[in-house]
Formats: sequence, structure tokens, C-alpha cells
Amino acid sequence: MKMNCLTQLIVVGLLSAAASLKVNEIKAANGEFQSRAFPCPDAPNIAPCVCSNPAEGLMLNCNTVTSDQQLSAVFQADFPVTDFYKLEIKEANITKLGSDLDTLTFREIDVSSYTIQLVVGHFLRASADTLEKLTVSGTSVTEDTFPFYDLEFLFKLNTINLYLNRFTSLPPLSSASIEYMDFTHNQIASLDSGIFNGTTALKKFTMIFNALKEILPGTIFFPPSMIELQIQTSTIQTIHSGALALQETSSLQRLDFYDNSLTELLPQSIVIPTTLEYLDFTDMFIETVHPGAFVVSAGTELAPLTVILAGNRITTLDQDAFEDLFMRATTVNLNVNPLACGCDLYWLISNPTYMSKLGSCTCADNTLVTDLDVPWFDQYC
Repeated sequence: MKMNCLTQLIVVGLLSAAASLKVNEIKAANGEFQSRAFPCPDAPNIAPCVCSNPAEGLMLNCNTVTSDQQLSAVFQADFPVTDFYKLEIKEANITKLGSDLDTLTFREIDVSSYTIQLVVGHFLRASADTLEKLTVSGTSVTEDTFPFYDLEFLFKLNTINLYLNRFTSLPPLSSASIEYMDFTHNQIASLDSGIFNGTTALKKFTMIFNALKEILPGTIFFPPSMIELQIQTSTIQTIHSGALALQETSSLQRLDFYDNSLTELLPQSIVIPTTLEYLDFTDMFIETVHPGAFVVSAGTELAPLTVILAGNRITTLDQDAFEDLFMRATTVNLNVNPLACGCDLYWLISNPTYMSKLGSCTCADNTLVTDLDVPWFDQYC
């Protein structure tokens, strides 16, 4: 039987439509057809953002978004799956992170754009039970335009990176889940009293290249979980007595104040728990270490401790200022200090145990401290 022209055209049209359907759709296990882009939306619906599905999970890249309105429209699109692994927004021309982003959930968010000036409160409420890592960096956000109060409601948040922003101070922080915080390359000039009191899981706090002039009494009360405090290159001139305090139990292993502007260590300013392994005051202007500056915790199980005071301006090692430190430490590095090597050293060089901890320290005239003539000190000191 021959088909007339009209019948042929109809058949060809049906076959073409069926072919198109097979190209753009696949048949799911339930018998229904779904987009071949699944679990991502169809690309045109979320442009200029791009969805991908690598092994670790769904990722949404919005680096080429050009406005807040465009980003908002993407998040109003129909997403067949709303649970994502990661959101990335880098160098996009947007001014805020708003609540319109809470139509999807994420485990990791990485945002970096200098045009961003505001992070709206509760903008991540949909991810309260999923978000593990949050990075907001290289923005124009300040302490007044970032919702620090939201952190305690992100119940699985483990890591927060807030570097290269415009924070000038930090309020008391609160979270039962955050273990790692990084505030490097901001303009932080002050820390509020009790800054860590509400961070019950915090292990490491990093703050490098800031404008902190002093740490006031009662500022840092280390939570038992804290392992490392790193405040480097932040122009600190004074750590006040009682600025650092320990709770009854401590896990603290590292205190790193490398490359600040301290000129002295005040009494009761530096805590040394039994767990401490590393204490760094390298490359400063320290001339005076006051008696009782190091508050050494007693205990039967002491971690091996390295103390670095190299690259300072220390001229004398008075016994009442340093002996507690030498009793506790495994290694004390005093290299590159203009030590006068007078009678103030007698207590040290006459004790072989202490001398074994000192290494290749030299006097101002380049004489090794280990080469000093102990009998001469016996006679004249």
C-alpha cells in the first residue's frame, strides 16, 4: 500500500519528534522520561551558572554571573535535585549574598568577589544541617555586614575561612561545630573579650597579616578543644598579663606569635600547659622578659616543648625570668640575640641539663654560649 504525500509528511514528523525526544531525554527506572542533564537542570535554565556532577557530588559554578538579579533568577529555576556538594562564586559582579540562595543545600561554599559588600543574615538557613565548609574571601565585607550570629545555627559547619576581607574587629564567636577558623589578611585591630568562649569545638584559629596592637586581659580563654593559636605578622605590641588563660583541661599544642612587634613579655602573659609542644616568638623586638612571664602548668606527663625566641633584642637571661622555661622546655632557641653573656648567665651555663637545651646560641661578640669558661664564672660571679 502506497502512502500519499500528506501521510508521508506526518510519519516523518512523528519519527523526527521521537528522535528528538530520545536525544534530549532518558527513560528513568519508574518508566518516566527525564532530562539527559539530570541530576542537573537543563543548562539554559540556569545560565550563566554551570552545573556539573563529578564524583564528590553536584557542583554549581556561578563565576560569570553579572548581577544580583541574575544570580537570584538562577536560584529560582527548577532544580530536579536540590542537594548539592559545592557552590562556587568567584569574581562574579554581585554585591550581596542573600536569602534567595536558600532554595538549595550545600556542603561547601566558596565565594570570592571584591564587589560583595553584604552577607544577609540567615542566607544559608537551608544548609543549616549540611554545610561543612564556608569560604568568603576577597570581599568588601566588614564585621557590620557579616552575620557572625548565624554561625551557631550552622550545625555541621567545620571550617570557616574569612580571609582577605575588611574586618577591623571580631565579636565573641559562638559555634558548637566549627574546628578551624582563618581570618588572615584582614584589618583586625581588636578582639573582643572572651572571643572563644562560645566555640566549644574549636581546634585551630589563624590570624595572619592584621593590625592587632594588643591582646587585653581576658581576651583569650582557650576552650579545651583548642590545639593551635596562630597570630602572626599582626603588629602586636603588647600581650597583657592575663590575656591568655587556660581552662582546667587543655589540648593546646602550638602558640605561634611569629613576626609581631612585642618589646617585652609581661608577667603572667604566656601560658604553657602540659600539652604545649611549640611556642614561637621569632623575629620581634623583645628586649625584656619579666619574671613570671611564662605561666608553666605542673604535671607528670609533659609534652616535648620547643620554644623559639630567636631574632629578638634580648641581652640578659635573668634566672627568675627564664628558669621555669628551661625546666619545662626540651629546646630553647635564642639564636640571633645580642646576649651580653655576663653573670646573668651563670645559673644557665653551670647547669648541664639546661645547656643541653640551648643549642648553638651565641653572645653579642659571636662567642658560643657553650664555649663560655664556667670556672671563670665560678670565680667572678
